[in-house]
Amino acid sequence: LGALQGILDVGCNTLLIWVYRRDVSPYMNALHSFFGVGTFIAPIILAQTALLSGDIKIGYILIALMIIPVIIWITRQPTPSAQDQEEEAAEKGPQNLRKNVIVIVFTASILFFYVGAELGFGGWIYTYALESNLANTTTAAYLTSAFWGAFSIGRLASIPMATRLRPRSQMFADFAGIIAGMLIIILFSKSQIALWAGTMLVGFAMASVFPVTVTLAERRMVVTGQVTSMFFVGVGLGSMLMPWLIGQLIEPIGPLAVMYVILAAVLLNFLVFLGMLRFGSGEDKAT
Repeated sequence: LGALQGILDVGCNTLLIWVYRRDVSPYMNALHSFFGVGTFIAPIILAQTALLSGDIKIGYILIALMIIPVIIWITRQPTPSAQDQEEEAAEKGPQNLRKNVIVIVFTASILFFYVGAELGFGGWIYTYALESNLANTTTAAYLTSAFWGAFSIGRLASIPMATRLRPRSQMFADFAGIIAGMLIIILFSKSQIALWAGTMLVGFAMASVFPVTVTLAERRMVVTGQVTSMFFVGVGLGSMLMPWLIGQLIEPIGPLAVMYVILAAVLLNFLVFLGMLRFGSGEDKAT
């Protein structure tokens, strides 16, 4: 399942870039907004099927059946031709191998820290709320839903924003919101209100980092399927290592270890983003 989802991620992102090219930004945000929608709907489907039938497997079968019409529709769409890619390469001028390697490394690094922080927060906020005595099991579950709900709203809001803001401006706003939300939670660690407010701010601000990062890379080089797969190496490593690191530190340090690790990852990510702007030359004109 993990391997096939990885292939699906690479394929969707790559094909969208091939189709819309320099105009991809709002479409990329739209694509990734449905990640948030899925994280909201899928647990409801599984919970309701388990409640009504007593068998959670029916929920998984139902979700699989929902994918079939999409597969049929996708197979009927024309595939971008090699000529399209040649035209794009000509528009961007001669491809510098050194510059491309720099862009790939910086993009994969940004996605490494971002996805690690996203999954670390979404996966550990429930435990953090319980261990900090700021919520019971029910309230902690609602807090997790609030994070993903704000995340979904943020990705939907990023669609019109992408048509008006340069990608770098959107990224600066995202990092400012994430850091502000994390500081609210850490500085007012005994406050339930601060926890809820910070959680929703972090979820909203995190939402567009992934699609905007891919858009930034597209502005700097020709993005192929092979290049996109390299980006997702960073995604896979971040999703594997960051939640694990939090788990190792939460007992010796306490529940605030969750927030410390995520804040550190976000700050490092911001530095990597600045490095990409400095060393990965390219234009970020608004669409």
